[in-house]
Amino acid sequence: MGRFISLWLAILGLTLLATPSANAATYLEEAAAGLQEARVFVSAQAENTTPETTGRLERLLNDRDGIVIAILPEAASTETNGDVQEFARRLDAKLGNKSVVAVAIGKKVAASAAILPTGVAVEQAKRASTVSSNTEETLGTFIANIHDYQRAHPEIKIPAPPSAPAPAETESSSNLGWILIAALAVSFLIVIFMLLGPGSKRTTPVVPRPANPEFDLTSPPVVREVLSGVLALRSQIRDTELRSTITQLAQDIEYLFGELSQSKEVGIVEVNADRFNQNLNSIREVLVKYIRIQDNPRYYPQESLAKGRQSVADFAQHVLQWTQSVSSMSLLEYNVNTELLSTRERRPGQ
Repeated sequence: MGRFISLWLAILGLTLLATPSANAATYLEEAAAGLQEARVFVSAQAENTTPETTGRLERLLNDRDGIVIAILPEAASTETNGDVQEFARRLDAKLGNKSVVAVAIGKKVAASAAILPTGVAVEQAKRASTVSSNTEETLGTFIANIHDYQRAHPEIKIPAPPSAPAPAETESSSNLGWILIAALAVSFLIVIFMLLGPGSKRTTPVVPRPANPEFDLTSPPVVREVLSGVLALRSQIRDTELRSTITQLAQDIEYLFGELSQSKEVGIVEVNADRFNQNLNSIREVLVKYIRIQDNPRYYPQESLAKGRQSVADFAQHVLQWTQSVSSMSLLEYNVNTELLSTRERRPGQ
């Protein structure tokens, strides 16, 4: 059996070497090919994404914005010596300079759009990066920024997103493809036999990634669950100030519970966690309605959005004051200890 497996593996290796493989494509080519079939391309190797990333970003686009998005792993930056902006420019050119191209490589986001005035896409990507806390939120903010720019400049006409070209395949490449498929099928059966045969061991199941991979929530579970839902709504909100308020609110809540966890008072964390669960559920409901009003403004009074923004800002201010109060109380022991140390320092012979 050992010789049989070795023979087939050798044949498979020779077949792969002799056949033009799709794996030889660069990340740039992979992104360009993916964006011929969809407006959001997420590489299978991309970090900091979830299965819902593509759908959430696609829902932010419209038929007239001309925006396409590619999310790639950190390794893609090596193709342009770490210059993500250059990668975006090359991808824009490869797509025919007919789109507004946004590229996320690792945690960096850049954009290029030859169809817009020079520097517009670059500037909007930079602005989005400064007010966002993760890749998906940055891309959502960039989309909103471009939409705002397009509404302010209706004279700029954006071509429709490129349609997928009909695949062209020669007889030679088709035959080589079938050879590759056959070899892969045989090797797959061999691997299955090795895994399920006598002496095989079960593999450890893959643990799903958390919903907010770039925002490490450590607050109590009853708070963490609702807060995660609030953070997930940020990318759908166009107002940059409100998005920043939500991000700061989450950071303040995390810090507050970190301080409360150091308290010697029994049950203080649990009591406050229940209160925050109720308040954050209200915040989430407000944001869901806010997004609906934002996307359908003609059906609601003009002041509706401002009212929603103010309610979130008021709660965020309340949380900040609460956090500052708890932090001030924790300074009491700190001040006593520093005073004791200073007193000892002044004593002679100590």
